[in-house]
Amino acid sequence: MKNNTKKTIWMFFQEGGTPTNNSFCRHHFLALEWIKLGYEVKIFVGSFSHLSSTEVKFNKWFNEEQINGVDYYYVKTPVYSNTSGLVRIYSWLLTSLRLLFYKAAKGSQPDYLLLSSMPMFAMINALIFKRKYKSKRIIFEKLNFHGLVDRKKMPEFISKQDIIVYPS
Repeated sequence: MKNNTKKTIWMFFQEGGTPTNNSFCRHHFLALEWIKLGYEVKIFVGSFSHLSSTEVKFNKWFNEEQINGVDYYYVKTPVYSNTSGLVRIYSWLLTSLRLLFYKAAKGSQPDYLLLSSMPMFAMINALIFKRKYKSKRIIFEKLNFHGLVDRKKMPEFISKQDIIVYPS
């Protein structure tokens, strides 16, 4: 855990966006409020989201950008067009695997981990990061499951992950 008194929140919202790409960015406004309260906030988003159909292009696994004082960490993800397709699910898995290689700067480890329910694989990262950085709490935001209701096994898998995350 960090020695300083400033608390850090890591937010995982792969399919979210930023004010610069005109995407779904309510996490940005939450971050601005938490920064006003003295928190350090990092938002991890995918380089592509179907919500904006805009890709942030870069050649490595991660790219950093600060927007209005909020630190964004883009994770390189594939572009997809079918929101119910396998490439979207592959994107979730790939992002989760790549996040395992993210190294926090000393003094910038998370006290709190906030993740949205889509994609579900971020839960694995949150559990690993909670243990690795001795974070205080995982905050799980459950959203709709949109196109996944047609897939018989996915809701069962998601419900099992819910049981793991909620007690944290």
